[in-house]
Amino acid sequence: MACAAVGTHFRTNAVEASGKDKLTAHYLGGRAFGPLLTAGTMFASLFSGYTVVGVPNEAYRTGWLALRWIPSVLIITFGYMGTGPRLRKAGLVRNHQSPVDFMTDRYSSQILRYTTVFLMLFPTIIYLVAQVTAIKSTFNSVFRLDEDAAWPVILIMFIILIFEWVGGLTSVALTDGVQGIIMTVAFMAIPFVIIRQYGGWNSLDFNEYPEPSFYQSPSGDNQWLFWNFTIVNFGFFSLPHLLQRTYSSGSMKALKGGYIALLIGPWIMMLPGIFMGTVGVQILADAGNPNPPNPFAAILEEMMNLGGFPEVVGIIAFTSSLAGIMSTADSLIIAVSQVISSELVYPFRPNATPTFVTLVGKATSLITVIVALLVGLFFNQGISQLGAIQFAVSLQTVPMFLVGLFATNDRTDCHPWSLAAGGIIGAASSFILHFAYMDVPERVTFPLNTGVTSFAINIFCVAVSEAMRRMRFANGEQSITPLLGEVGEVLEADLYPNRPTWDKPSIQRFGAVPLTPRFMWSIMDGVYEPMTRPWYNFAVFVLVLVITPMIPENLPPLDESGIFAYAPAVVRGMPWWAFKAILFSLLLTITLIGAVVSIPNEFPIDRKKIEVEGIDPNTVPLTNEELGHRASYDGVNLGIRNRRSSIANTMKSRGMSLVKPDPYANLPAMRNLSNMVSSDLVEKLAKLEQMDPDIEELSEEELKMN
Repeated sequence: MACAAVGTHFRTNAVEASGKDKLTAHYLGGRAFGPLLTAGTMFASLFSGYTVVGVPNEAYRTGWLALRWIPSVLIITFGYMGTGPRLRKAGLVRNHQSPVDFMTDRYSSQILRYTTVFLMLFPTIIYLVAQVTAIKSTFNSVFRLDEDAAWPVILIMFIILIFEWVGGLTSVALTDGVQGIIMTVAFMAIPFVIIRQYGGWNSLDFNEYPEPSFYQSPSGDNQWLFWNFTIVNFGFFSLPHLLQRTYSSGSMKALKGGYIALLIGPWIMMLPGIFMGTVGVQILADAGNPNPPNPFAAILEEMMNLGGFPEVVGIIAFTSSLAGIMSTADSLIIAVSQVISSELVYPFRPNATPTFVTLVGKATSLITVIVALLVGLFFNQGISQLGAIQFAVSLQTVPMFLVGLFATNDRTDCHPWSLAAGGIIGAASSFILHFAYMDVPERVTFPLNTGVTSFAINIFCVAVSEAMRRMRFANGEQSITPLLGEVGEVLEADLYPNRPTWDKPSIQRFGAVPLTPRFMWSIMDGVYEPMTRPWYNFAVFVLVLVITPMIPENLPPLDESGIFAYAPAVVRGMPWWAFKAILFSLLLTITLIGAVVSIPNEFPIDRKKIEVEGIDPNTVPLTNEELGHRASYDGVNLGIRNRRSSIANTMKSRGMSLVKPDPYANLPAMRNLSNMVSSDLVEKLAKLEQMDPDIEELSEEELKMN
């Protein structure tokens, strides 16, 4: 890991030397992550320490109900792959860098922007503090140190910080890859050791099993919460450390590799952990240790006592638990650093250089680590309570993203204040529901999932706010869908009028025209997107329902001595409803993998249509060389401005101009219009002009066209 970090330092310096600004190099790795690096960092960031330690422990205590994690991860990926292509394409066209940039560009509202910042930062910081607690308990348990010893977690957190300082997101991604390999090796080996030494699910006898209730059908409350848990994690895609991966990938092909890694992940991480926990009940009962404080560690110790290969696997598994926690912690640190430096510091120092902002970001990382350590070490109980609602809070950003990404016109769009009101009220209801209801057992008459319930409240508030606004301005306010403006000139058209000026941030860095719903759809023209197909979303929803055990509860009944009234239905050693959940989860996985494969590896360019009809220059994506290059907070990207101006002039010379030429960049027209749009060819031509000896030669067809 240390070698990876040092190597990354030199790679980051090379990216900066190529012309990328410091912010892009540090926080997005130069936007050049390939399929393997993207898959590795996405895998390790999602499958955290809780996957390694928490899932086996949960399965030990609740049995096959822990299978809820498999469809939950699949739904996380469903949301991620459904929004990723749009966020990536918008990022390429509008030069988005920060996880909040899309929201700022799309709605141009300070109220919504800072609401989004809070809804991203709060759960991320709580999530980071939880990793501190997990590192402390895991490390001290593995090495049999005093459970209150603080120096190991302090040392580990500062090692993680140094990696982030040295190489930025690239360092984080490479170390994530190392950590992901360790986790994968451990969890692929554990089931084989357990089957060989103790037997598998088929070897369990439900009449002798120490927890016979695991073979009963779940209670009605647990079935309801199973479904709620699956749905609530849909909003993971809006967490800033996962949004960073969307922007840092070098291509859609790389992102697709990451999505497939996430879809395969539950089967090589979650299912072995559930197997370990459920079989571990019998293993520890036979060993005379039925109620250990940490079942995961106790099961591994039993394996290691066997010596030989099982001992090696146990050591790797212990290491993987730390690797899983560290891989999530480093991702969270750099995500918090970027959001704070880009959204809270840079706007107040708009003329600061990217280098200065990056230094502020590194200082922010240090402060974040110190705060996380102090809270995790001294206020653990309070953090455990907040941890119960962290993802419920992050879920409140989902309506903002979904409306922003998929609204088709003025009627389906929402005012930013309506969305902000829904997010704030939804987050507040998360706190109220948990601390005033769910956390008070005598008040709980019906189990509510805090996230799903607060999300429903959010949607209701947005609908009411939007209805009131539209009735109030029925004959006055009109939404504006501006025509194409001059390239390089920011239009002053306000999509959401009647707002004070302090609510309107400067957004000229994003482009010459506002990011309207129709503009959003225009840049996705010709791109296959599964989430825009109603039948696809319906199929996923139905599969989630089928996976959920919706059956009569607590069957077969147990008498007072723990004997079944009749034999439970068992398939391959597990309850039939658990087997059904695994089977349909596999079907959902195949469905989602098919959807990923159908997404194009690159965003298509219809060359014939462009040559005949032209193209809106404002929809032309930036090349990898043009991305970044911000001299100030809201500075215009001159590279893409000049190319779009040249495209406009070429179209005008052919008599098919859709826009006025840019008066500030009177560049000559070129012969072939479509080649000026193609990012790959533009980069090749730029290198050819510089007489780069390492340039990949243009094809004969490309040379003829130019």
